[in-house]
Amino acid sequence: METGKALEQLMQADHLVKVRDELDEELDESLEEARELLEEIANRGRALEPDDPEEPEVRQQWENAYRKYEQLQTEGIQIRGELASEQMQEAYNEALEAVNVVADRLNIDIVLRFIPPDGEFERNTPDATLMQIRLRTALRLPEGIDITDEVLSELGLEVQ
Repeated sequence: METGKALEQLMQADHLVKVRDELDEELDESLEEARELLEEIANRGRALEPDDPEEPEVRQQWENAYRKYEQLQTEGIQIRGELASEQMQEAYNEALEAVNVVADRLNIDIVLRFIPPDGEFERNTPDATLMQIRLRTALRLPEGIDITDEVLSELGLEVQ
């Protein structure tokens, strides 16, 4: 079973995309508010005279606001990663259920995840290419052994 085909489509399900979009909107809004605060403080700082006694306080406010902005960015990356991980697990479990249905129907005892040995490589980095090679555990397959299309149909997904 070529799980990548199923997972790629399952991750584009409307309900999953909607949750990701809502999260992105919420996080982007927080970042925009933080950027606006930084700009406001920077403008106040630019308006000060060189020896203005408020300069250290404004500088400290800007540094605090910048740290908060960086923290929001870091938290956003972490939150997005956690959501992506949860959704990938959900998609994987859905694919696994379909594999079980198809395997039972076809009386198959073992289904292995694979990437076809003759499939196209995605052009990324040498590390990514090496990973794609490593994931191609089968170098030759007997005709008719791949149940990917049957599983995609079971999931109601587009057979590619």
